[in-house]
Amino acid sequence: MQVDWERLKEEIKPMQEQLGREHIAFYSQYDPDADQYIYSPHGLIFSEEAVAQADGKSGLILYEIQNSESKHLNKLVLIHAPISRQAIDEMRIWARGSGSSSGQQNARTSFMSNSIDGGSDFDCGDYASWVDGMGCVHDEEIIVTPEDDWMDDPFFEDESLDEEDDGGGFYPPQPGETDCEVAYNCNPDGGGVNPGPDPDACPIGEVKDADGNCIEGEVPCVGNPIKNPRIAPQEVSGVNGGQFGPTRSGGEQFHNGIDIENEVGSPFFAMHGGKVVSVGYEPEGIGYFVTIQSFINGEYYTHQYGHLQKDGRPANDTNINAGTVIGIQGLSGNLGGAVDRGYTVPHTHIVLRKRIGSGWNLKNDYSAPQNPLEIMTTQFDSQGNPVPSTDC
Repeated sequence: MQVDWERLKEEIKPMQEQLGREHIAFYSQYDPDADQYIYSPHGLIFSEEAVAQADGKSGLILYEIQNSESKHLNKLVLIHAPISRQAIDEMRIWARGSGSSSGQQNARTSFMSNSIDGGSDFDCGDYASWVDGMGCVHDEEIIVTPEDDWMDDPFFEDESLDEEDDGGGFYPPQPGETDCEVAYNCNPDGGGVNPGPDPDACPIGEVKDADGNCIEGEVPCVGNPIKNPRIAPQEVSGVNGGQFGPTRSGGEQFHNGIDIENEVGSPFFAMHGGKVVSVGYEPEGIGYFVTIQSFINGEYYTHQYGHLQKDGRPANDTNINAGTVIGIQGLSGNLGGAVDRGYTVPHTHIVLRKRIGSGWNLKNDYSAPQNPLEIMTTQFDSQGNPVPSTDC
C-alpha cells in the first residue's frame, strides 16, 4: 500500500501556510445531511520541546472515529507530526481528551510512517475517501480500542511511554473543539458551512483590531500586509529608498527591510498565519513592533512589523491567521521625526528573517534580514513600481 507522497505534501501545504506551522492536524467530518465529508483544521499544537526532540524528522498518523451504534465513520484525522517521544506523549494525551462524546467513538485506526519524505507504506483504512486518488489501497483496518495503548512507540525500543499527563506546554482540545477561526467556512457545531453571519462582525469596510474594536480597513489578499501595497518614498532616494538592500545614499546605506506606505490610524495585517513571538518597543528604531513566526514553503520565517501604535497589537504567543490585524499605523520610533522633517511618509517597516539554526532563538537561530518580497504577494520592480500581474 503506497501513497503518492509528493501529492500528499502538496495537499497539506495550504493548511500549513494558513496555520503558520509545519506540524498540523486536520480531519474529515461526516455531514449526514449532505452525505459528504467537511475538511477542517484541528486544534492539535505540538510543544516546542516535541519539535526540538524530533530534530527535523516528521511523519504521518491516520486514525478513525466511528459511531458506536451505526459503525459509520464519523471522523478521519490526519496528523503531520514531529517524530519524537514528547510528540507521541502529547498525541496520546490529546487522543484521550478528543472526540470521546457519547455515541461518537468506538475505534481508532492508526499508523505512523517513518518519514514524510520516505517511501514507507501508509495505511489508508477502509473509509479513507478523503485521500481518494492518492494511490491508497483500502485494506482491513487496524483497530485499537480506547483501553489499549493508542500507539506503540516505534522509536524507543526499551522505553515505555510516560503515562503522566503533565501538559508539557501542550494544550489539548476539548471534546468536539475545532479551530473554526482558521477552518474553511467551518461550523463549530459540525454542520459544515456556517449558516449565517457573525453577529459580532464589523460593518462592511471595517475590520477588528486586536482589542476587538472595529476600524476602517479592508483585509488584503494572503501574502500582503495591506490591500494594493505601495513602497513609501524617501525624500532623497525616492521610492527605491524604501526597498530592501543598498538603496539609500547612492548605494552606501543598506536598508534592512521594506517600507510600506500606510495612513496613520489605518490597520496593518499579517501577511501569513503563524504565532506572535515578540511584541515590543524600540524607541530609537522601529518603535512599537510585532514579530510573527510562520511556516512558508517548507521553511520557518519571522516577519516583523514596526512603527505601529502601542494599542491594537496582539499579545505575545497569540496564534493568528493571514489577514489578522496585527497593529495600527503610527509614527513610533524614529519615524515621527523623519516625517516631521519631510524625509519620508508614514509607513510600516517590515523585516524578514529565515530560520537557519536548530533551535528557536530569535537572535541566534535566524538569518540576517532578507528581502521581504520573498514572502509578499505583490512584487515590485527595481524602481519600486508594483508588478501589475501580482498586485492585489
